Amino acid sequence: MRKPLAVIVSVAAALIAACTESTGPPRARSPDLAFAVSSQSIGDHILRHRTTAPALETYQVRFWVVRGQKTTVNVGYVGGGQFLRLEFAAGTLFRRPDGTLFGDGEGVEITLTLDPTQLLFNLEPSGLQFSDGSPVRLNLWYQNADPDLNADGQVDGTDDTIRQEYLGVWYQAALGAPWEAQLTDKIPSEKRFRSDLFHFSGYAISW
Repeated sequence: MRKPLAVIVSVAAALIAACTESTGPPRARSPDLAFAVSSQSIGDHILRHRTTAPALETYQVRFWVVRGQKTTVNVGYVGGGQFLRLEFAAGTLFRRPDGTLFGDGEGVEITLTLDPTQLLFNLEPSGLQFSDGSPVRLNLWYQNADPDLNADGQVDGTDDTIRQEYLGVWYQAALGAPWEAQLTDKIPSEKRFRSDLFHFSGYAISW
C-alpha cells in the first residue's frame, strides 16, 4: 500500500495525540509496557529516568515506513536533549509478519511505545523482517538516567563500575520471554548506545 512521502518524521508533543503534559513524566507506568520479568532477569536493573528529568516529547507514536524511502524518527525531551533515534534506510523493509516480501513503494505502519519512568520501549508489529544489509539503526541516549544505577541510595564507585563495564541494551522478544543482550556500540563520551535492529521487540538500557 502506498502512503504519502514522509522522509523524516519529527516527533513533537504538539503533533502527537499520545503526548503527555510537559510538566514531567507520568507517575503511572504505561499498561502497554507491563513487561513480565522475573527476579533473576535484567528487569530489576533497567535504568530509570532521573526524577528531575524533563518529560519525553511523546510516549507513543505511529509512523509509516515505505520501502524505497529513508525514514528517521526522533524522540527527545521537552525543552531539548535526545533520547531515541530510529533510522530506516531505503532498503530496510524485507518481509511482512506473514512472510510476504515488500515491493518498492509498499510500506507498513509502525508503533513505538515508551515507558514513562524507565529507559524501556517497545516496537511493533513483531514479525517484521529487515534486510541483512540495511537493518534499522537505533541510537539511545542515557544522559537523563538516574545516576544511582544499583538503587542503593547513593551514587558512588559501584555505579561508575556498572556504567563502564556492564551497562548495555537488552531486548525481550515477547512479554514474559527472557531478556537477551543486544549487540551494541557504546559511546561513553556521549552517553549513547548505537545498535542495528533486525527484529522488533521490547528494548531497555540495563545491566
